[in-house]
Amino acid sequence: MTAHFQFIDSPNQGHGNRDAEQVIFHQNLQKFSNRVSILSSLATGGKISLEDAFAKMNTLWEDLSETVP
Repeated sequence: MTAHFQFIDSPNQGHGNRDAEQVIFHQNLQKFSNRVSILSSLATGGKISLEDAFAKMNTLWEDLSETVP
């Protein structure tokens, strides 16, 4: 694996001290971003409907909103 992909796939440690809630939120934000990207690609490629992608993204957003510190 190239260094570029290792950087992309590795969890971002960030800078400074973070409390547990911030760490959890950051991890959830990364997961949200990755899943939205996948859903967007699936919808663009015609594998799922735009409505289905939007509904799933909305659910992901609601889940993420619950973890805001």
